[in-house]
Amino acid sequence: MLRLKYACDCTVKTADKPAQPIEKSTASASLLAQVIVAKFADHQPLHRQEKIFERHGVEISRKTMGGWLPSVPELLDPLYQASKKVLFGQGDRTDDTGVKVLDPRLSFCADRPIWPYLGDADHPVWSMTIRRREGGMARRNFWKDIRDTCRRMPTRSTMHFSNPNAG
Repeated sequence: MLRLKYACDCTVKTADKPAQPIEKSTASASLLAQVIVAKFADHQPLHRQEKIFERHGVEISRKTMGGWLPSVPELLDPLYQASKKVLFGQGDRTDDTGVKVLDPRLSFCADRPIWPYLGDADHPVWSMTIRRREGGMARRNFWKDIRDTCRRMPTRSTMHFSNPNAG
């Protein structure tokens, strides 16, 4: 990271280091975004990203990138919370879609629900949660911080429920 120094006859001042998403890390927000998008959207494992960076003359080990990943959910939580509020404000369109996932505690693939939440044309936001089969708990947990009533859009059955924390 480049930090400029300013000097005059009486003093030397160094520019402040910009705020970093991960404290005591050299990863900028744009580098983290690159690594996250490459890994989760473009399906590039960290060892491949390491080789790509090397071809460009940048040495970032997969161990270093892997160390950044546990901080990502906390960094993205404000965006996640904002998307929940937008989704909640315009109605709720969701579906319980089952997918097979590897579970290290089991000797077979377990069926887990993915709950995608989709906005409308005026609110092009989406979010999803994946949980163990908990009945309606995964759905209720998604809305637990919202302080209003959630009404599911009519499909095969209509469900009405409210947040128990609503005042």
